Amino acid sequence: MKEKFVLVERATGKIVDVYMNVMAHHQTFFDSADEARSSNCNGIYKDRTKFAVRKVEMNAVEDDVDPPTEQEKEAARQRGLREAALDKEADELGLVGEDRVNFLVKKYLDDFILGELKERIGKQI
Repeated sequence: MKEKFVLVERATGKIVDVYMNVMAHHQTFFDSADEARSSNCNGIYKDRTKFAVRKVEMNAVEDDVDPPTEQEKEAARQRGLREAALDKEADELGLVGEDRVNFLVKKYLDDFILGELKERIGKQI
């Protein structure tokens, strides 16, 4: 069993879902009490009178109850091949830093736009 920590609002007893502004996502489970208390840049969870930290045990009942389909596995494999090809192309061009990022973003956008066009054309046939 894996131990995790959650913040609990003392007044309601409800578990707090913390918005992590730096990473732009919500987080409920933390690796330590200190990480939970420090999870907000404004320090609001450091107030021990308003928020408690509860230790919970995470027990996986069944691993991977929603595995990818063969089609999803193949799509992921193809994406990996495409990413490797783009990395190789950027390496061959000697791109680094911002130039490399801009190159890769443009290529990913081109791939996305072409994919959308192919999908729309296919629906019209």
